[in-house]
Amino acid sequence: MTADEVRSKLDRAKEGDRQDFLVFSERESAQIYYDDQGKVTAISIDYLGDNSKAPTAEAVLGTALEPKADGSMYQLNRYPDAGYWVSYNRTAGDKPIVTITMQKM
Repeated sequence: MTADEVRSKLDRAKEGDRQDFLVFSERESAQIYYDDQGKVTAISIDYLGDNSKAPTAEAVLGTALEPKADGSMYQLNRYPDAGYWVSYNRTAGDKPIVTITMQKM
């Protein structure tokens, strides 16, 4: 998609030349990145805190992740035939941040 197509579908985006930032709630935000031609190259979504309703790693990656001792989790899956990768990252602590990123290879 182009930046114009994305912006026509999403309200409230703070627009930049190569990146848009959206805040959906106090617990969910997203960033959309564009290349030199204005085409989407990556989407990154952040979920803040335990009550953020972030999707599970299994829902995103197709497989469950075993948390580390501190509760953090990370995995990146590459899909070269499709031309992108997806990562799932959960920080440690009482108020974790889950970041899900999809990027063109």
